[in-house]
Amino acid sequence: MKKIFLSVFLVLSLNAQNLEIDKIRTDLYSKSGANVLKKVEISLEFDGNNLKENENKLIDAVNTVISGFFYEDIFTEIGKNNFKKTLEKFLDKKYKIKLDDIYIISLSGVEKFDLEEFKRFLESTEAKEKGMGSEVKKAL
Repeated sequence: MKKIFLSVFLVLSLNAQNLEIDKIRTDLYSKSGANVLKKVEISLEFDGNNLKENENKLIDAVNTVISGFFYEDIFTEIGKNNFKKTLEKFLDKKYKIKLDDIYIISLSGVEKFDLEEFKRFLESTEAKEKGMGSEVKKAL
């Protein structure tokens, strides 16, 4: 009996995968005022099958599901559990991806000014086309 159990466990564990998605940044509406957005950064780990092949679908699902939560709610225990349950149901319904577990590795509000993010923004705007982007980057 032990050999059968170990064999089944070994086969199941070989098929299971872990996939970590680091530092997804998105804006969430805040309850503090009308149309107030606050930025959050979340890192997740998923347990399941065929996760590496579906990484883009997982990222899409995270962005879609988290946008339905308020900034203040996602930081509570109930909010985190509701997020994980909703994400799991969304992945199953839309992409037919079944997960064993979802772990929130980190979740934080991004409130301070991020110089690297500002540089990326400048590079993607018209300032780059006009040659101003390189001048601004040198100044920073």
